Formats: sequence, structure tokens, C-alpha cells
Amino acid sequence: MLRNINLSRKVAKPEYKTLKGEADLKLAALQREVKALGIPVIVVFEGWSAAGKGTLINEMILPLDPRGFTVHSARGPTEEEAFYPFLWRFWKRTPTRGRMAIFDRSWNRKVVTDRVEGKVKGK
Repeated sequence: MLRNINLSRKVAKPEYKTLKGEADLKLAALQREVKALGIPVIVVFEGWSAAGKGTLINEMILPLDPRGFTVHSARGPTEEEAFYPFLWRFWKRTPTRGRMAIFDRSWNRKVVTDRVEGKVKGK
């Protein structure tokens, strides 16, 4: 699937600024609509270290109302979190109705790597 992506495509800076401005307005409108409808939203950023996830998250949240979202960084578990199942620390950060939870990394990485490395048995 990824081999079909055209990596040579570029956008000129003035066009980028226009597109970015339009996307920011749409994102802010979506946040207001999500709040009005009471829909909880989870946004997950996965990728290699130093790939720019944090920078992209910072760009994404600029047009948002800070009262409507929380950013979570998936670091190693705290002492308390170590006593619970792995996914507990993500469950407790599930957003309430009308709010957004933005994860800089998530449960997905560990779930996939554990299966690939044979740490998970069965189906």
C-alpha cells in the first residue's frame, strides 16, 4: 500500500499556508461539533522516535479550544500504573463526552510488538 504513495509531491509555501489555515478552521469547527453532540474522540499519533509527532501535535492543537482536549504522552508506566493491567493507564484517560484525548504514542505499539516478539500466546 505505501509503495503507491507519490513521495515527490510538493506544495508551495503560500499554498501550504492557505491549506493549513482552512484545515485549522475545519478542525476547530469539528471540535465545537463534537462538544455539542457529546462525542468523545481519541486521536493517536504513532511513529518512530524523532519523527515529528510532538511538533505535529503542537501544530494541530493551536486552533483548538484548550478546554476541550488533553494531550497524553505514553511514557513508561508510573509506580501506580505498574500494579494494573497495561491498558489501564489508557482506559483511565478515555475522554468523556464532548472531549478529545490526544495520545503521543499509545497502547498500539506494545500490543503489536508483544505479538510480533511472541510475548502473547494464543489468538
